[in-house]
Order: sequence, then C-alpha cells, then structure tokens
Amino acid sequence: MRHRISVGHGLLLRCPFLFFLHLTCWHSAPAQSTVGTVTLSQAIEATLRQHPLLHIQEEQVRSNRGALRRAQSQFDRAIQSNALASHTYSPLTEIERSLFTGVSANTLLSSVDVSATQQFRNGISAGPVLSVTRLTDNLGAQNGLNQSHVAFQVNMPCYVAAAERIRFRAAISMR
Repeated sequence: MRHRISVGHGLLLRCPFLFFLHLTCWHSAPAQSTVGTVTLSQAIEATLRQHPLLHIQEEQVRSNRGALRRAQSQFDRAIQSNALASHTYSPLTEIERSLFTGVSANTLLSSVDVSATQQFRNGISAGPVLSVTRLTDNLGAQNGLNQSHVAFQVNMPCYVAAAERIRFRAAISMR
C-alpha cells in the first residue's frame, strides 16, 4: 500500500519537516504547478540517502572491516626465500703453491634457503625449512660439495612456554 502526501506551499511554511522534504525530494517541478505528490517511501528514502550520519556510519563499517582484515593478516602463512652466490679469489703463498697446483684458490659458493611459517593464535609458529648449498673450489673440492638441510621448525615464545609449564605442573599436582 502506497501512501501519498500532497504538499502545498502554504503547508510547507507551517511544517519545517515537510519543507525539508520539499527541498530534498522536489526534483523538477513545473513553474506553474503549486502542488506536488511524493510517496511516503520516496520521502523516507530521500531523507535517509542524504543523511550525513548514515554516510559516516557506512565509512566506519568499511574502516572496521579493514582493521579486522589487518588483524587477521598476522596469522597468514609467510613464505620466505633467500639466494646467495659468492666467488672468492685468494692468492696462494709460496708454501701453498708447492702443495697445490695453481697460483690462487678460487671458491664458488651457492646457497638457496626457503621456509614457510604459520603463526597460530597462541603465539606459536611452525613450518618447514629447506636449505641447499653447493661449494666448489680449485683445490680441495673440485667436483663440488653439496649439502642440504630439511627441517620442521617450531618457535614457541617464552611466555607461552612458561604458561604451558604452569598448566603441566597444575595437572600433575591435581592427580
């Protein structure tokens, strides 16, 4: 059911609310007409659409959503990687030249590290770690020395460890 409000100029001057509605809802009234028709739902919708406090509250909701996403991002999975390559040139001394062939020691080192960690709500973080290293030189490791390290790392903050010890002691004392 639609309600209709008939608004005339005499009534507008006596009721400030209707005058406000007339200013906000009256879009293009003909110059010769003195009476216009606005439905109640149109009047309420126009009033709410232009209310500044509603716009402020909408922006506050957007800001709160952003703050929530930022707080939750602390617990996102973190993937880290590192690559290293180095070349070292060291001239040999007279004694070293008599032991090894060549005039210098050339060392090549290559290393790649990758890890993925997940922090939990209790402060503990855990995840796999992979490290691969290759070392070659012209004196001792001409064929190269390869090393790899695979691990699962768990980091526990001190305050969490202390709280766990207290709970463990309490559980033992209750037996």
